[in-house]
Amino acid sequence: MRRIILICLTLLMTVACGEVSETVREAEAGMESKTNTVGELQGTWKNEDSILETIRFEGNMMIRQRKGEPDEHSENFVVGRTCPGVSDAVEPTGDGRYLAIPDTDRCYLISKLTEERLEMSLVGQGDKLRLVRVEAG
Repeated sequence: MRRIILICLTLLMTVACGEVSETVREAEAGMESKTNTVGELQGTWKNEDSILETIRFEGNMMIRQRKGEPDEHSENFVVGRTCPGVSDAVEPTGDGRYLAIPDTDRCYLISKLTEERLEMSLVGQGDKLRLVRVEAG
């Protein structure tokens, strides 16, 4: 009996640890482009519409600061293909990139991200942030 169980476990592990299929590799490649967004955000950005405000991305923290104010306001963020907690009636669907702040249920659609510029809109309100990179991360 032990021998049969041992053989079954060995076969199960062999099948489970086998070669990764092409479909899985393609899915991982598609996800990689979305998750690299966190790396592309890293650094300090200046708000074009409010020159006193800067936003700094460090790891998964978004840190806002207004010039002349001693306190920084930091929030945890995640980047993904959807906005958690936002209904489909408000949220655009598809292959977009979203920056979500889970603690406050805010979510931004990233409409433009280059080495020098970041533009994102608050989902459901349309408030657009236009940022210019000050310092790379």
